Amino acid sequence: LLEWIFITGPLIRPGQWDDDCSLVGNRPIRIVKYTSNFIEILKASDVFIGTCGYNTAAEVIYTGTNAIFCPLKRVDEIEQQIRASILEHHGLCDTLHLQRQEDEMALVSLIKNRLASFKSTNKKDISINGSSIVASQIKQDLLDLV
Repeated sequence: LLEWIFITGPLIRPGQWDDDCSLVGNRPIRIVKYTSNFIEILKASDVFIGTCGYNTAAEVIYTGTNAIFCPLKRVDEIEQQIRASILEHHGLCDTLHLQRQEDEMALVSLIKNRLASFKSTNKKDISINGSSIVASQIKQDLLDLV
């Protein structure tokens, strides 16, 4: 049994929210604007599908969640495309640039492949303790000044 959770984000336009809710119908899809337990949802997910914003990408890396990123194609969002490309290069996700209706079948194929062959990212392979490293370096630099 599949359960889909569709998180729109709190800034969704009211008309778009109504459209999305009407599309759900009787399907096993829960639609929410915001959740305070996003990390827990990621940890429990078999696959995450979403854009590749900085926070989301960091949370996917942190949790080791199986991911398919569909980065936004807007000029002011070019970093999403760059970030997704780099993560895909390192085997941390698949990337799909949704542009046409045919891309839906490509997404279905990616979901099937990710579910069939995914192994969780080993967090030990990815340094996620940058703040500790920076704090340690600052401390060392201060000690060197004394």
